[in-house]
Amino acid sequence: MGRYCRAPLWSPDGKLLLVWSTIATRFDEPRNPEWVKSLQRRQAAYERKRIKGNANASAASKEPVPHFAASIEYAHWEFEHSVGVVDLDARRVWLTRGHWEDAAWAPVR
Repeated sequence: MGRYCRAPLWSPDGKLLLVWSTIATRFDEPRNPEWVKSLQRRQAAYERKRIKGNANASAASKEPVPHFAASIEYAHWEFEHSVGVVDLDARRVWLTRGHWEDAAWAPVR
């Protein structure tokens, strides 16, 4: 079983329960090795530029720092989103892969 990505939601009549779940799997090898290689090249170029120094230090300090390590780690993960409806009267459960936002009875966010 995965983690809930949202709290379960009851229908107004209390007969249906809508659940969202996310299962995360970490792999030893990245799912897209070419993307990781491109991130590593960008990281190396960024480090070379940073080490070389910048004539305008105040402008360099305002530049956002890329989060290459986090992106490279993210490449090792795969996420499976599921949505389910539990019908208590009929004693049935429907489960499908996907990522629904809301049910018809869900309050507007």
